[in-house]
Amino acid sequence: MAGKRFIICAILLALFGLVSCGQDQKSDQPIRLGLDNTAEEAILGELLVYLIETKAGIKVEVTPDLAGGETVMHPAMVKGDLDLYPEYTGTAWLAILKEKEIPEREELQRRLFEEYGKRFNFEWVGLYGFNNSYGLGVTGKVAREYDLKTYSDLAKVSEGLTFRAESGFFEREDGFKGLTETYGMKFKEARDVAFSLKYNAIEDGQADVINIFTTDGRLANTDVVTLVDDKNYFPEYRCGTVVRREVLEKNPKLKDALMLMDGLIDDASMAGMNFKVESQGREPKEVAQEFLTEKGLM
Repeated sequence: MAGKRFIICAILLALFGLVSCGQDQKSDQPIRLGLDNTAEEAILGELLVYLIETKAGIKVEVTPDLAGGETVMHPAMVKGDLDLYPEYTGTAWLAILKEKEIPEREELQRRLFEEYGKRFNFEWVGLYGFNNSYGLGVTGKVAREYDLKTYSDLAKVSEGLTFRAESGFFEREDGFKGLTETYGMKFKEARDVAFSLKYNAIEDGQADVINIFTTDGRLANTDVVTLVDDKNYFPEYRCGTVVRREVLEKNPKLKDALMLMDGLIDDASMAGMNFKVESQGREPKEVAQEFLTEKGLM
């Protein structure tokens, strides 16, 4: 009997040890978050890291400043080098899925989420609430001089104007090439500029036209006029978290933590946070924590 008891105890201890090791390994293994090189993504990254680590108890390893956005992060996700990242519906639809037609919002989102599951085994977990669409901005002086209100107005005088945008805008499917073809724009000069220097370029007279995001913080504190996309070239760009399903399956608490971001941020709130970082020089982490405190999540 003593021998049997010893064997049984040894088996139980071995099983307990295996289970414990498995649990420790799982909790110690971080998930990898990728972020673009914008103030907005730096803020979103801080929000995601806090919620994932405190609400789901999962360590997050962040790879920031990935210039090129989806052209870098999506392939990294496919390869398994990243586990999740913030993506925009318009970008995913046009640049990743290579779709041409733009259906109504609900239909686009339904088909987008479905295709991401089928093609990549990725899942969209919540949409944050704000729509950060692309736009075109000109100086107030240029707008008045040429009476510019729409993209079509701009196209008529584009041969005498200079254009600046971050390098990714020239590379993406839904960027410069498609825009200029749709509207027949032919700028005197079109060159890339660092994302953080676009507004400086237009304020210093180095550019007449820049691409903007509708939640840019600096729009609230600059003489830039946003033109109307009268042919609706740019779709809605609603941001949400794209996650590899394998990671969701391995981390059961992750989805609930990410869903705390669902509908949390409206356009004005995102623009306000961007302004604090871009124009006031505050740290993204400080701004994110302030927002989470206001929302009762911190």
